[in-house]
Amino acid sequence: MDENLDLNKLAAANAWLKTAMVAALLDCSVSTVEKSRKSGELLGVPAPRYARVGKSVRYSAKDLQEWQESLPKFKHEAEEFVSKQQAAGGGK
Repeated sequence: MDENLDLNKLAAANAWLKTAMVAALLDCSVSTVEKSRKSGELLGVPAPRYARVGKSVRYSAKDLQEWQESLPKFKHEAEEFVSKQQAAGGGK
């Protein structure tokens, strides 16, 4: 990731980010971020919100920061597996 891209500083500045900046911050491809706007899913979880003005697409750095903070966090893969099983209704 580009060390000049600090999501905390961008969010504090109320910055709006282009798709390429979002991809750099998330360490994924631009096409992955673009596809998430159609599928509603980014990297296996619901995609962050975006705004469109004409042909331009922008992501609020604050929204992206909130999205990132809302991602599930696990101590190990077994915990992740149990969480997914429970979400699918397959375990208690």
